[in-house]
Amino acid sequence: PDGKFFYVITGYDSRTLSFGGLSDCGSTEALNYCSTNKGYITTFSRDPTDGSLLWSSTLSLGSVNLVKMKMTTDGKYIYVIEYDSGIIYILSRDSTTGAVTLREQINDCSGTCESLGYSSKLDGLMDLALSYDQTSLYVIANIDRRIIAYSRNTDDGNLTYIDAYYPNTRYYLSVTISRDDRHVYVGALSDNSRSSASGYIYMFERDSSTGALTLITIENDDAASYG
Repeated sequence: PDGKFFYVITGYDSRTLSFGGLSDCGSTEALNYCSTNKGYITTFSRDPTDGSLLWSSTLSLGSVNLVKMKMTTDGKYIYVIEYDSGIIYILSRDSTTGAVTLREQINDCSGTCESLGYSSKLDGLMDLALSYDQTSLYVIANIDRRIIAYSRNTDDGNLTYIDAYYPNTRYYLSVTISRDDRHVYVGALSDNSRSSASGYIYMFERDSSTGALTLITIENDDAASYG
């Protein structure tokens, strides 16, 4: 949020990211600037004058397919989601160096599924959104076809499961929250073909005290509605 750092995550078919004129990512030195493998979060410091980037540090989370990340407004925590195993990574952030440290990861393989209220892993995590008051986190699972709500502790960044929502068997792709925190919108397709699928927008009302969601309406590209 201070504009001093820039973060890059890598997933499937990651393209070479070259900074400072380096293009050979096979050398040890170039690996400091390039990310060609899955599961890396790379921190770059940013020059506020000309916007140029300089490698600072890299954190490896293993051979995982990272897809999206979201930073809290105070800059203390970053949440990263992984597609294949449905992992939510909670990272703490050093405001001086910009470096990130893994604090916790949530998925069924970590043994927390029962306490979080689900019995199988969250296959196909596609997107995440933080409420503007920073007290709720929402993630959507494409393959698992559900929307999951968590309450967030603003002091330590920890997440607590609220509920999972299964409006119907759509392929959920994106989630966003209105600026007043009153509504959550989820974009979806009728199937995974994308080129010929029908599009849908799910509108949920958000409880400001608990973060829980209530489905209000469904709009699709045929102008049909639900509710």
